[in-house]
Amino acid sequence: MKHPLIKESEALFHELYETLNWKQKSSKIIEYEKDLLLKSISNLFKFGPNYNRILFLLKNLKYLKKEKKPVFSSIITEIEKHKDDINFNSFRFELAIAHSLCVKGIDFKKENGPDFIIYKPQIGIECTSLKLVKKKQNIKELVKKTKKALSKKEDKNYAKSDTLLAIESTNLLFNVPPKDWQTLYNEQAKMLKKYMKKNKYGSILVFYSDIQRSLGIRNHFNRIDSPNISNSLKEFLDKHYGQNRRNVNPRGIPKTP
Repeated sequence: MKHPLIKESEALFHELYETLNWKQKSSKIIEYEKDLLLKSISNLFKFGPNYNRILFLLKNLKYLKKEKKPVFSSIITEIEKHKDDINFNSFRFELAIAHSLCVKGIDFKKENGPDFIIYKPQIGIECTSLKLVKKKQNIKELVKKTKKALSKKEDKNYAKSDTLLAIESTNLLFNVPPKDWQTLYNEQAKMLKKYMKKNKYGSILVFYSDIQRSLGIRNHFNRIDSPNISNSLKEFLDKHYGQNRRNVNPRGIPKTP
Protein backbone atom coordinates (compact mmCIF):
# COMPACT_ATOMS: atom_id res chain seq x y z
CA MET A 1 0.00 0.00 0.00
CA LYS A 2 1.29 3.43 -0.94
CA HIS A 3 2.23 5.92 1.75
CA PRO A 4 -0.60 8.51 2.10
CA LEU A 5 1.84 11.33 1.36
CA ILE A 6 2.92 9.62 -1.87
CA LYS A 7 -0.70 9.50 -3.01
CA GLU A 8 -1.19 13.15 -2.02
CA SER A 9 1.98 14.19 -3.85
CA GLU A 10 1.14 12.26 -7.02
CA ALA A 11 -2.35 13.78 -7.06
CA LEU A 12 -0.83 17.27 -6.67
CA PHE A 13 1.43 16.82 -9.70
CA HIS A 14 -1.35 15.23 -11.73
CA GLU A 15 -3.44 18.36 -11.15
CA LEU A 16 -0.45 20.55 -11.99
CA TYR A 17 -0.01 18.87 -15.38
CA GLU A 18 -3.72 19.17 -16.08
CA THR A 19 -3.73 22.88 -15.21
CA LEU A 20 -0.74 23.50 -17.48
CA ASN A 21 -2.39 21.44 -20.24
CA TRP A 22 0.79 19.39 -20.52
CA LYS A 23 1.00 15.62 -20.98
CA GLN A 24 1.91 13.62 -17.88
CA LYS A 25 5.70 13.32 -17.39
CA SER A 26 6.34 15.64 -20.34
CA SER A 27 8.51 18.12 -18.42
CA LYS A 28 11.91 17.20 -17.00
CA ILE A 29 11.88 20.12 -14.60
CA ILE A 30 8.48 19.20 -13.13
CA GLU A 31 9.50 15.54 -12.88
CA TYR A 32 12.61 16.69 -11.04
CA GLU A 33 10.47 18.67 -8.59
CA LYS A 34 8.19 15.65 -8.15
CA ASP A 35 11.14 13.36 -7.45
CA LEU A 36 12.52 15.91 -4.98
CA LEU A 37 9.20 15.98 -3.12
CA LEU A 38 8.82 12.20 -3.00
CA LYS A 39 12.36 11.77 -1.67
CA SER A 40 11.63 14.22 1.15
CA ILE A 41 8.64 12.28 2.50
CA SER A 42 10.79 10.60 5.14
CA ASN A 43 11.74 14.06 6.48
CA LEU A 44 8.63 16.12 7.23
CA PHE A 45 10.71 19.25 7.89
CA LYS A 46 11.77 19.12 4.23
CA PHE A 47 8.53 17.69 2.86
CA GLY A 48 6.34 20.54 4.15
CA PRO A 49 8.18 23.39 2.38
CA ASN A 50 8.65 21.30 -0.79
CA TYR A 51 4.95 20.42 -0.89
CA ASN A 52 3.85 23.99 -0.25
CA ARG A 53 6.14 25.26 -3.00
CA ILE A 54 4.23 23.19 -5.58
CA LEU A 55 0.85 23.78 -3.93
CA PHE A 56 1.15 27.57 -4.12
CA LEU A 57 2.43 27.35 -7.68
CA LEU A 58 -0.68 25.34 -8.57
CA LYS A 59 -2.99 27.77 -6.75
CA ASN A 60 -1.46 30.73 -8.62
CA LEU A 61 -1.85 28.95 -11.95
CA LYS A 62 -5.48 28.00 -11.31
CA TYR A 63 -6.35 31.51 -10.15
CA LEU A 64 -4.80 33.15 -13.22
CA LYS A 65 -6.37 30.58 -15.52
CA LYS A 66 -9.77 31.52 -14.15
CA GLU A 67 -9.40 35.28 -13.57
CA LYS A 68 -6.79 36.40 -16.13
CA LYS A 69 -6.77 33.83 -18.95
CA PRO A 70 -4.78 35.96 -21.48
CA VAL A 71 -1.95 36.43 -18.94
CA PHE A 72 -2.07 32.73 -18.01
CA SER A 73 -1.90 31.72 -21.68
CA SER A 74 1.01 34.10 -22.38
CA ILE A 75 3.05 32.79 -19.47
CA ILE A 76 2.41 29.14 -20.34
CA THR A 77 3.21 29.72 -24.02
CA GLU A 78 6.51 31.31 -23.01
CA ILE A 79 7.39 28.56 -20.54
CA GLU A 80 6.37 25.79 -22.97
CA LYS A 81 9.23 26.77 -25.31
CA HIS A 82 11.85 25.74 -22.77
CA LYS A 83 9.95 23.83 -20.09
CA ASP A 84 12.77 21.29 -19.60
CA ASP A 85 15.48 23.77 -18.62
CA ILE A 86 13.64 26.71 -17.06
CA ASN A 87 14.76 28.27 -13.84
CA PHE A 88 11.92 26.94 -11.70
CA ASN A 89 12.34 29.75 -9.17
CA SER A 90 11.92 32.37 -11.90
CA PHE A 91 8.84 30.56 -13.20
CA ARG A 92 7.23 30.58 -9.76
CA PHE A 93 8.24 34.17 -9.07
CA GLU A 94 6.76 35.53 -12.29
CA LEU A 95 3.53 33.68 -11.57
CA ALA A 96 3.48 34.99 -8.01
CA ILE A 97 3.84 38.59 -9.23
CA ALA A 98 1.07 38.09 -11.80
CA HIS A 99 -1.18 36.53 -9.14
CA SER A 100 -0.48 39.41 -6.74
CA LEU A 101 -1.34 42.04 -9.37
CA CYS A 102 -4.54 40.20 -10.24
CA VAL A 103 -5.64 39.88 -6.60
CA LYS A 104 -5.03 43.61 -6.08
CA GLY A 105 -7.38 44.34 -9.01
CA ILE A 106 -4.61 45.92 -11.10
CA ASP A 107 -5.18 46.02 -14.86
CA PHE A 108 -2.08 44.63 -16.61
CA LYS A 109 -0.83 42.52 -19.49
CA LYS A 110 2.05 40.07 -20.02
CA GLU A 111 4.91 41.20 -22.26
CA ASN A 112 8.37 39.90 -23.16
CA GLY A 113 10.23 42.97 -21.96
CA PRO A 114 9.44 44.16 -19.40
CA ASP A 115 7.51 41.14 -18.13
CA PHE A 116 4.39 43.11 -17.20
CA ILE A 117 2.84 46.39 -18.30
CA ILE A 118 0.50 48.16 -15.87
CA TYR A 119 -2.12 50.34 -17.55
CA LYS A 120 -3.03 52.85 -14.79
CA PRO A 121 -0.61 54.36 -14.04
CA GLN A 122 1.40 53.14 -17.05
CA ILE A 123 4.54 51.50 -15.71
CA GLY A 124 6.56 48.35 -16.34
CA ILE A 125 7.62 45.47 -14.09
CA GLU A 126 10.62 43.30 -14.94
CA CYS A 127 11.16 40.11 -12.92
CA THR A 128 14.38 38.23 -12.25
CA SER A 129 15.42 35.49 -9.87
CA LEU A 130 18.80 34.87 -8.25
CA LYS A 131 19.88 31.27 -8.76
CA LEU A 132 23.07 29.84 -7.32
CA VAL A 133 24.90 26.99 -8.99
CA LYS A 134 27.79 26.97 -6.52
CA LYS A 135 26.53 26.29 -3.00
CA LYS A 136 27.82 27.65 0.29
CA GLN A 137 29.13 30.97 -0.95
CA ASN A 138 30.06 33.62 1.58
CA ILE A 139 28.13 36.85 2.07
CA LYS A 140 30.54 38.93 -0.04
CA GLU A 141 30.09 36.51 -2.95
CA LEU A 142 26.30 36.54 -2.58
CA VAL A 143 26.18 40.34 -2.69
CA LYS A 144 28.35 40.24 -5.84
CA LYS A 145 25.85 37.75 -7.30
CA THR A 146 23.06 40.27 -6.77
CA LYS A 147 25.05 43.08 -8.39
CA LYS A 148 25.91 40.86 -11.38
CA ALA A 149 22.24 40.02 -11.89
CA LEU A 150 21.42 43.74 -11.89
CA SER A 151 24.13 44.55 -14.40
CA LYS A 152 22.62 42.09 -16.89
CA LYS A 153 19.41 44.13 -16.86
CA GLU A 154 21.02 47.57 -17.28
CA ASP A 155 21.21 47.65 -21.08
CA LYS A 156 17.57 46.75 -21.68
CA ASN A 157 15.51 49.38 -23.52
CA TYR A 158 12.90 49.23 -20.76
CA ALA A 159 15.44 50.10 -18.03
CA LYS A 160 13.80 53.43 -17.31
CA SER A 161 12.59 55.53 -14.41
CA ASP A 162 9.03 54.20 -14.81
CA THR A 163 10.05 50.52 -14.64
CA LEU A 164 10.29 48.42 -11.47
CA LEU A 165 12.89 45.67 -11.23
CA ALA A 166 11.54 42.88 -8.99
CA ILE A 167 14.16 40.42 -7.72
CA GLU A 168 13.45 37.05 -6.07
CA SER A 169 16.32 36.62 -3.61
CA THR A 170 15.13 33.79 -1.33
CA ASN A 171 17.67 31.33 -2.71
CA LEU A 172 20.52 33.36 -1.23
CA LEU A 173 19.25 32.80 2.31
CA PHE A 174 19.66 29.05 2.03
CA ASN A 175 23.37 29.43 1.34
CA VAL A 176 24.17 30.93 4.72
CA PRO A 177 23.19 29.91 8.28
CA PRO A 178 20.04 31.61 9.66
CA LYS A 179 22.20 33.52 12.14
CA ASP A 180 23.84 35.30 9.17
CA TRP A 181 20.60 36.19 7.34
CA GLN A 182 20.45 39.68 8.82
CA THR A 183 24.06 40.39 7.87
CA LEU A 184 23.44 39.22 4.31
CA TYR A 185 20.29 41.33 4.12
CA ASN A 186 22.06 44.43 5.45
CA GLU A 187 25.06 44.06 3.12
CA GLN A 188 22.79 43.51 0.13
CA ALA A 189 20.68 46.55 1.05
CA LYS A 190 23.83 48.69 1.46
CA MET A 191 25.03 47.70 -2.03
CA LEU A 192 21.59 48.31 -3.57
CA LYS A 193 21.24 51.79 -2.06
CA LYS A 194 24.60 52.77 -3.55
CA TYR A 195 23.78 51.08 -6.84
CA MET A 196 20.40 52.79 -7.21
CA LYS A 197 21.94 56.27 -7.06
CA LYS A 198 22.93 55.84 -10.72
CA ASN A 199 20.76 52.96 -11.91
CA LYS A 200 18.32 53.45 -14.78
CA TYR A 201 15.38 51.64 -13.15
CA GLY A 202 12.95 53.66 -11.08
CA SER A 203 12.96 51.23 -8.18
CA ILE A 204 14.05 47.78 -7.05
CA LEU A 205 11.98 45.41 -4.92
CA VAL A 206 13.97 42.54 -3.43
CA PHE A 207 11.66 39.70 -2.38
CA TYR A 208 12.23 36.92 0.13
CA SER A 209 9.75 34.10 0.73
CA ASP A 210 9.36 32.03 3.87
CA ILE A 211 7.34 28.85 3.28
CA GLN A 212 6.06 26.79 6.22
CA ARG A 213 3.52 23.98 6.15
CA SER A 214 1.57 25.43 9.08
CA LEU A 215 1.69 29.10 8.04
CA GLY A 216 1.79 28.84 4.26
CA ILE A 217 3.85 31.31 2.26
CA ARG A 218 4.91 34.68 3.68
CA ASN A 219 6.38 37.23 1.30
CA HIS A 220 8.76 39.94 2.45
CA PHE A 221 10.40 42.68 0.45
CA ASN A 222 12.88 45.52 0.61
CA ARG A 223 12.12 48.53 -1.61
CA ILE A 224 14.88 50.86 -2.78
CA ASP A 225 13.94 53.78 -5.05
CA SER A 226 16.15 55.61 -7.51
CA PRO A 227 16.46 59.40 -7.07
CA ASN A 228 15.01 59.57 -10.60
CA ILE A 229 11.93 57.41 -9.96
CA SER A 230 8.98 58.57 -12.08
CA ASN A 231 5.91 60.00 -10.35
CA SER A 232 3.71 57.25 -11.82
CA LEU A 233 5.92 54.44 -10.48
CA LYS A 234 6.24 56.09 -7.07
CA GLU A 235 2.46 56.48 -6.90
CA PHE A 236 1.99 52.80 -7.74
CA LEU A 237 4.58 51.58 -5.23
CA ASP A 238 3.38 53.85 -2.43
CA LYS A 239 -0.08 52.36 -2.84
CA HIS A 240 0.84 48.68 -3.17
CA TYR A 241 4.37 48.31 -1.74
CA GLY A 242 4.63 51.28 0.56
CA GLN A 243 6.25 49.75 3.63
CA ASN A 244 9.01 47.17 3.79
CA ARG A 245 7.87 43.98 5.50
CA ARG A 246 9.46 42.86 8.76
CA ASN A 247 9.68 39.54 10.53
CA VAL A 248 11.24 37.90 13.59
CA ASN A 249 14.89 36.78 13.74
CA PRO A 250 16.65 34.43 13.54
CA ARG A 251 14.25 31.95 11.91
CA GLY A 252 12.22 34.55 10.08
CA ILE A 253 13.12 36.78 7.18
CA PRO A 254 15.52 39.57 8.26
CA LYS A 255 14.33 42.98 9.38
CA THR A 256 14.61 46.02 7.16
CA PRO A 257 17.74 47.97 8.16
